[in-house]
Amino acid sequence: MATTHTGARIAARTLSELTERVYGLCGGHVQPIWDEIADTDADLVDVRDERAAVHAAHAHAEVTGELGVAMVTAGPGFTNAVTGIANAHTSGVPVLVVTGRPPIPQFDRGALQGTPHRAIADAITVADRTAFEPDRIRDHLVEAAGAALDERAPAVVEVPTDVLRDVGRANFQRPVPTGPHDTSADGDALDRAATILNEAERPAVVLGRGARAAAAEVRSFVAAAQLPVLTTAGSKGVVSGSNEYCVPGARGDVMAQADTLLLLGKRMDFTLGYASPAVFEDTAFIQVDVDSGALRKNRTPDVAIKGTVASAVPGLEARIDGPVASATWVEEVRDTHAERARRLADRKRADAEPLHPYRVCGAIERALGDDTVIVCDGGDALSFGRVALAASGPGRYLDPGPLGCLGVGVPFAIGASLARPEADVVCFTGDGSLGFNLADIETAVREDADVAIVVANNAGWNIERYDQVENYGREVGVRLENVAYDEVAEAMGARGLSVSGVADLDRAVETAIDRDGPVVVDVPVDPDVVSPDAANGLARVPDYQPLDLWDRLEREYRAAK
Repeated sequence: MATTHTGARIAARTLSELTERVYGLCGGHVQPIWDEIADTDADLVDVRDERAAVHAAHAHAEVTGELGVAMVTAGPGFTNAVTGIANAHTSGVPVLVVTGRPPIPQFDRGALQGTPHRAIADAITVADRTAFEPDRIRDHLVEAAGAALDERAPAVVEVPTDVLRDVGRANFQRPVPTGPHDTSADGDALDRAATILNEAERPAVVLGRGARAAAAEVRSFVAAAQLPVLTTAGSKGVVSGSNEYCVPGARGDVMAQADTLLLLGKRMDFTLGYASPAVFEDTAFIQVDVDSGALRKNRTPDVAIKGTVASAVPGLEARIDGPVASATWVEEVRDTHAERARRLADRKRADAEPLHPYRVCGAIERALGDDTVIVCDGGDALSFGRVALAASGPGRYLDPGPLGCLGVGVPFAIGASLARPEADVVCFTGDGSLGFNLADIETAVREDADVAIVVANNAGWNIERYDQVENYGREVGVRLENVAYDEVAEAMGARGLSVSGVADLDRAVETAIDRDGPVVVDVPVDPDVVSPDAANGLARVPDYQPLDLWDRLEREYRAAK
């Protein structure tokens, strides 16, 4: 039965049913909801910048598989949040952002913080709504949340402040969504996909973020099909790094040699060279995704399977004829991976000074427990950490994602820690990226978030510095002051640890992870080492493809047409 409440109470009660925790920053246009949430079961986490609110909600969604919720005030509060919304959009993460708006009588009059939120959000959300009357607030929140969960994307709902203060009726019997609709894969499409796999000689699987909810199904399929698996940042841990078919060290070889690529919840974005025929001339693509748009992006797959990975993979497993890849090729790929993994392991143990970022990753790796959530942030730091730090399971590795959104480290770590208080959370970040949301170390202290933040401090924007020196012949605006981030942390109420060299690195990292509450470890690293992404030309931003090698192939392909 519908009951009478203020719009703010309707919004607050609905949000408390959607999530256990709302991230936000207080402001007049959302103050009515802010006040009402205090009387619900939901926790309200007040951060220091609105983008951090959305980043933390993003991390909550990543580590729980549920909806993340953020609330920000109108105008600059919302525009600050846009970076977080864009990052959730490109990463495919369900986040609901609730914002205020000036009262309706002040529309189109130049009101304080009167900003066209929906026009700004339209390109980076799956739904954007305005509630013009309190009776509709719950409907808008329920429907936007459902769209976010179904499409793995952010949604925005704005409510004018006078509507929040007004009284209306809400049907609280209407249930809130608790997950995406079950979208099952089509049997005919599975038949066609299985035919291609059974006839392939060198098939491989590439796992994307969409595979995270289907870890058990994917592992069963890989064991039956016995084909190489490549994980991505969004799918680390779906198949363990110790799995005999998980071969990230042979990524280049697999990409160059595979005759069939099975994409499970993985989009054909820049990390796959946009599936260009210049890179994958004779490769067959089978793509599984719940998003129809992803199945049409950049290249039409040979078989497009619309549905969840969890619904598609068991059907594929039932249709394949046992192992589908050439045993000789699989062995070659595994040998390549093993050799590169050994070289990387040696670099993670090397005690040379100044410290190499891989050595810092080695110290983190050796101190990790079985249920640790790893957050990587930065340019150079991310490039090293993405290669060197493994995840123990799905949802246990987070990074800036396809947007390359520096600054997510601290709010991601806070969101992950509050959502998974039983787990250790370790953030490996560069000093430049740490600066984006440095103030939220205070939020971590206030919320007692159990996070260890390890800063690879090279006093510069190093990936850009390398690009400038190599391609422009000089450095411009890439040097930073050598800040003692351990002392900054102490000033904010956190524990700070300083590393002077290899002798105290391992103990400092282990202490930071073992200690309750937020700890920041400042680690000076060698500014002259070249990261993998820098070496591959990612910072140079080639014209056609993200990497120099692929860009060269693209140019040759276009010249031959």
